[in-house]
Amino acid sequence: MKHLFIVAIMLGLIACQNNSNYSKLPEQPAVQTAEVFELQVEESMNAAGYTYIKGTKNESEIWIAIPQTEMEVGQTIYYRGGMQMDNFESKQLNRTF
Repeated sequence: MKHLFIVAIMLGLIACQNNSNYSKLPEQPAVQTAEVFELQVEESMNAAGYTYIKGTKNESEIWIAIPQTEMEVGQTIYYRGGMQMDNFESKQLNRTF
């Protein structure tokens, strides 16, 4: 029992050592890797757990897909990044986006 007490004290002392000599990662500000776009909802539809949203970006019609969410025509959303999927066919909606 006496040995356990001594081991516990030693572990406590080791854990309380000064950590200032350890290497640290340089502090850098977070970098945004993709631009945030504003999109006004022109049309939306739900299928297979997704909401497909039609809008206009740079004078071109685009569709984006997000996890299923209630959307209203005229609502403004903001998105970043994403993967462009030209001629994506939804079998549930029987439609190509």
